[in-house]
Amino acid sequence: MEDPLKSAPWDHLHTSINKRIADTVERLWMMIAVCGRNHALGDAGTIFGFEVHPDAVGRQ
Repeated sequence: MEDPLKSAPWDHLHTSINKRIADTVERLWMMIAVCGRNHALGDAGTIFGFEVHPDAVGRQ
């Protein structure tokens, strides 16, 4: 990062941060769905877990 005017390192940093955020959101999504399917979130959570699972989205 010697030259702050070079955009390639900043672009790489921005892209890698966005990828980490997207991966984290996807993992949280899967975690909530799996916990719901395993009845860890109560009756409403069980239904919710089956509805929000990534494999079920788009098939409603």
